[in-house]
Amino acid sequence: MKPRLIRRAMMMRHQYAGYFLLLLFAIFLMLIRWLEPANEAPLPVEYSLLSKPSAPPKKTPPFIRESFRKRNRQNRSFRQTNAPLKVNTMGESDWQAIGFSQAQSAAIVHYRNARRGFRSRSEMEKCFVLGEAFWKCFEGKIDYDLPEQNKLSKSVSGKAFADTVKKNVKKTPVLVELNSADTSSLRMLRGIGPYWAYRICNYRQKLGGFLHPRQLLEIQGMDSTLYFSILPSLLTDSLFVDKIPINRVSAHRLQQHPYFRKNLAVALVNYRERHGPYKTPEELRRCLLVDPHIFRKIVPYLSFAD
Repeated sequence: MKPRLIRRAMMMRHQYAGYFLLLLFAIFLMLIRWLEPANEAPLPVEYSLLSKPSAPPKKTPPFIRESFRKRNRQNRSFRQTNAPLKVNTMGESDWQAIGFSQAQSAAIVHYRNARRGFRSRSEMEKCFVLGEAFWKCFEGKIDYDLPEQNKLSKSVSGKAFADTVKKNVKKTPVLVELNSADTSSLRMLRGIGPYWAYRICNYRQKLGGFLHPRQLLEIQGMDSTLYFSILPSLLTDSLFVDKIPINRVSAHRLQQHPYFRKNLAVALVNYRERHGPYKTPEELRRCLLVDPHIFRKIVPYLSFAD
């Protein structure tokens, strides 16, 4: 009973000490407030200097901005040329030479390459940079001939040149052997980028090699759509498969293989230590954890040599 009273008295003592410190702090604040000099009288406010706040500037209505752009395009001056204007081979410097700015010239070239060239005036009028002043100056002087594949001008962007070449190059089928291919070879497959190339090589290293392309579906995240799209280009050679010496391997090393769980690896090693080394694959069936499905999966990856 006494220890409890003593502990309670100690708690009350700490509470009293806290109350006392709080009281001292309040008195200290009151003294500071009392010792402060009296506030000076506020300065008179000259209300005459205050004005009504001005309203925020209004944005220019969109139809006014659009009319200004049209007027700016119509009032633009261009340099007359006697030669026809080959709009499908002109570069940015050529458009600047007739009166367009650098940004406008880049926009025209980009729009032309995206459309694979201009074929008529109706297609050019969809480019917002061109205005009425351009058509008044160059009406009847525009050449819409498209460049041939072997005579592409340097002014045509590299993307347009690559697109033209790709259309005429015959695609040769790509065959990849899964057990000897590196990441660069795997990336040649359609739909396989650096991420999937790394995942395939990593799983192949853990597995020891692929016996059949369908083992790719065992990789987490590999869907059937991607698998069936690359299946015609896949080959597997069982000579590249690394086999595990079942009569010398430890349980820790065996369970690192994706097909051997910890309990299965420990059971196979314990059976070997009790009954001697495995001589044939059929002896694996004596282990209770080896069912027909597991047997078919693990036998190709095991070596029974002493």
